[in-house]
Amino acid sequence: GGGGNGVWAVRERVWVRAGARGEGALRTGGATRFGIRPAWVTYVRFATVHPARPLTGYFGGSAPEAMDLHLTGKKALVTGASRGTGLAIAKALLAEGVRVAGCARTLTPALKDSGAVPIACDVTAPDGPRDLVAEAADTLDGLDFLINNVGGKDTYNSGGFLALDDAEWQRTLDLNFTSAVRVTRAALPHLLRQGGAIVNISSTAARVPAATTVDYGAAKAALNALTKALNEEFGPQGVRALTVSPGPINIERWSDPDGPAAILAAAFGVPQDELVAHLPQRFGLTTGHIAEPAHIGSLVAFLLSGQAASIAGADVRVDDGQVKAV
Repeated sequence: GGGGNGVWAVRERVWVRAGARGEGALRTGGATRFGIRPAWVTYVRFATVHPARPLTGYFGGSAPEAMDLHLTGKKALVTGASRGTGLAIAKALLAEGVRVAGCARTLTPALKDSGAVPIACDVTAPDGPRDLVAEAADTLDGLDFLINNVGGKDTYNSGGFLALDDAEWQRTLDLNFTSAVRVTRAALPHLLRQGGAIVNISSTAARVPAATTVDYGAAKAALNALTKALNEEFGPQGVRALTVSPGPINIERWSDPDGPAAILAAAFGVPQDELVAHLPQRFGLTTGHIAEPAHIGSLVAFLLSGQAASIAGADVRVDDGQVKAV
């Protein structure tokens, strides 16, 4: 349901009871704002349907509760752990009894108060990853898990590919790809000694390229390829490697008046709060909301556990239905 200029299928979705048979399709309204074309949403015909519960906003709701994944006593290093997704990953692991070292260029109060061991480090510096891993392994007495979360893109490049110079390409690659190469190289001797897993936080930008983030998407695609190669080489030696690829996430960038969302809003000529309200529609999210950092944290904790021992070399998307390709 829905249509016009509103966000379709947010407050008028239907919940479909499992086990029904048959398929059908429901067409949305004809909204074309922000360049959105009418879409088709698959639902189950002949099922018993129920009105959706009202959403509190356009985001994914409360944080999942901790699971017992039998990770107590394991040791993990999380990069980019000062806020957002990295902090949520650290908290999810801590809730499972994992001893966590969290690194960031700036140690925030949230990281310091989380229970993780805070380590100040710039992983884009040539020697930063080596020193980081040495300190983390020494403090925790080894490493079982590595989560390369650091990354991102602070600006949208409204000028497209030709507006990006070599320096900007290098900055993006250093933060989103080369840092993971260096941290992983330093951590692997510890992981091979104890067995464990590597989770690299990628992005749907690797599979849904855009001119405004061409360098970021290319860097994340390279990270996906690296992860596959790591799993091929080190999986038989007891170290699994996988990527988690989130779509849009409810982090500070969407509310920051000087952040990339503000730049994107200016490019579309709309107020920032209006852009944020239409994020699910703009990104084609079938759930009607964007993910919370805690959703990523819970998934990473599961993937590191023995219950996910057969998930290796995979790219696990948490994208609210953004990627349409099979």
